Amino acid sequence: ARKLTERVKASGAKDLAAWNDSRPDYCEQLKIWEMAVMAKITGCPLYVVHNTVATAKEVVDWADGNGVEMYIETTPAYLFFVKTDQKIGVLGKVNPPIRTRGHVEGLWQGIKDGWVDCIGTDHCPVTRSRKVGQGDIWSAMLGYPGSETMLPFMISEGFNKRGVPLERIAHLTATNTAAIHSIPNKGSIRVGNDADLVIVDPKKRVRIDSKTLHYSQIRDFSLFEGETFTGFPITTIVRGEVVVENGDIVGKRGYGKVVKRVPRKDRPKPTLKQLLD
Repeated sequence: ARKLTERVKASGAKDLAAWNDSRPDYCEQLKIWEMAVMAKITGCPLYVVHNTVATAKEVVDWADGNGVEMYIETTPAYLFFVKTDQKIGVLGKVNPPIRTRGHVEGLWQGIKDGWVDCIGTDHCPVTRSRKVGQGDIWSAMLGYPGSETMLPFMISEGFNKRGVPLERIAHLTATNTAAIHSIPNKGSIRVGNDADLVIVDPKKRVRIDSKTLHYSQIRDFSLFEGETFTGFPITTIVRGEVVVENGDIVGKRGYGKVVKRVPRKDRPKPTLKQLLD
């Protein structure tokens, strides 16, 4: 990647596509293979964060056949944008880079087929001025704010446009995450778990405006600025108490709690079937 970066910079390219060209998909694929082999040797579970490449399925298939505990996470940016998107430009600088339409479609297929396990946010509440730097991809900062748009994106793009069942979206965004990371009392509706629930209106249309989002006091950009999502959360419940209602925060300050993971040795990861039974 260092050599490729030098070569791409020397060419004068400085747009979003240049970031992909400096860290092409095969670099990511090679690293996933490397980590999978190390996981096989050490017996250590492997959680691949922010996967952008549809070809990761080859590694997942190998891992499944060789007793490697391996999980794949991706994020909304990699399920929507492509490297030639002029609308987002350098705002789309993330690691790994935004890829091609082929990878976008391949990841959606992975969601449907089950080899993509989790949807993350890669949330980074950076301001627009710091993000864009001097206006070129090399001076731009990495990251983007994404926590508040993740679920509505999945409802709109996944459920409404692509037919991904809401149950599958719940697994990707909550159930699997809690199980894989051994987070107690979270991620599924069952006796003894916290009553953490989100009520959604699958037909509600919302045009994304960063000034109306809650993820920071800055509120000056979103990668999805101006996009219209069909399907949106209307009520958020934490431990049985309503904390957000129709876009307004109604929860009391201090109600939140730190949730600590249970060490894997003390709480082996249950299978998804066990969680759903």
